[in-house]
Parts: sequence; structure tokens; C-alpha cells
Amino acid sequence: MSEAGFNIACAAGPRNDTVGIGVVCFHRLDDVRVAVASIAKHGGGRYPTVLFDNSGDSVIGDWAEDQALPWLTCISSPNQGCWGARNRIAEHFAMLGCKHWIAQDMDVEWTGDIVPPMLAVFKRYPDTGVVTWPLATQSMGNHRYDATGACWPPECPGMCCMYSIEALTAGDCPDLIGWCPEFGLCWRGDTDYCYSVYSKGYQTRVVLAPDMVNHRHPHRGTAMLGSRLIPEQQKSEAAFRARSKRFRWPRV
Repeated sequence: MSEAGFNIACAAGPRNDTVGIGVVCFHRLDDVRVAVASIAKHGGGRYPTVLFDNSGDSVIGDWAEDQALPWLTCISSPNQGCWGARNRIAEHFAMLGCKHWIAQDMDVEWTGDIVPPMLAVFKRYPDTGVVTWPLATQSMGNHRYDATGACWPPECPGMCCMYSIEALTAGDCPDLIGWCPEFGLCWRGDTDYCYSVYSKGYQTRVVLAPDMVNHRHPHRGTAMLGSRLIPEQQKSEAAFRARSKRFRWPRV
């Protein structure tokens, strides 16, 4: 794994029950405002929240600073794409000692406090590595899930997922820890991550309850890449084929 992958040293030390929220941002301050307002309304400041801003400018960071919310911080960065952003968010909360954290798209709006029902899945089924909402499965075609919420194939989009530091860091193969940096900015990386933790014995599950999130603008973020989208997808598909062959992933 290259330096852009997850830094395992960040996960050293004791764990605690704090749940962190990471919002992957790329311009579109209007979406960020709605996302943060919904986290404030339903989370009540209980969850440390990080805006990981891939935009390469100070617009979102300046806005976050102006809010002066003690539970909200912004990490500004040159564009690391979805997977670099997830690794940096995971590192941030791992260093805080969190056992679990959420990564979500900036256009996801909470309609309730999503943390307790997502966390309950991990507590009921200790072999869980990723938890999402039924809404996420609607874009995946012929996927299904069983009475425990376990998905087959064992994957989900990263629209709004809770992750386990235990599952992320398990195993001896560094190429199965964190999100693989070989992928393009926005394609196949979440599938690969879910397959990585599945190969280590962890399931991807949905909350077996009505959705408590609203995905306001599906695919708008990828559309912002314009002519870069197809090359990014091609790069990711090539990486996914290679890793599928190497690790014998289930077929999508």
C-alpha cells in the first residue's frame, strides 16, 4: 500500500465509544450547509464532525470557522478523491480512539439521529464491518440482504456508512487495510473496501429499519468531474479487475 493508504500507526492506543462523523466535501457549500444543519439538529453536538474538504480552496473551511461550533472542524486538502478522504477521516478518528465512525457524502441529510440504530447493528452482530441504510442498496441492482441485514454481494456504496476500526485494521496484509489508493477519485473503491473486510470475516449490513437519511443529489459529485469522469472510471475498473483476480473477490 502506498503512503496514500491508511496509516496503521494511527490506530495504536486504547479505544472509546465516541462516534465520529466525517463528511467528504468537494465545493457545493449549499450541500455542506444542509448536511451540517441536519447533523446539528439530530446529533445535538454529541458527535465530533470533520468536514474533509477536497476543494483546494478556503470556501468551506472559512464557512466552518465562522460557525464556531465546538464539535465541527474542517480539514482542507488538495483533492484526494473519495478514497484518500476516507483514509484521512479514518486516521483522524482512529487517533481520537473511536471504535466506529461514519463517512458520508456532502449531499446526505439526516432525518433523525442515525448513530444509535447503526451502532446497534455492530453490537448485535459482532462480525459486522460496514453498516449502511436500505436507501444505499437501491442503486446496486440485484443485491439482496438477509434477516440479519447482511448484503450479498457483500458491498454497498459509501453514501453514508458506519465503519469499524477493528475491521479496517484486521489482518496481516497491508493491501487489505483501509481504502486502496490505486483507484481513481470516485469509482469502485467502496466495493473494494467492503470486499476487503469481507475477506477478513466481516459483513456489510443494512439497518433493518426505515431510512433516516436523504440523499439529495445522487451522482452530482461524480458529474462535477466532467470529461475526467470516464478516465477515472477506467482507471478504477482496471484496479478492481486486478484486485478481484488477486484476492478472488465475489462477482458484482
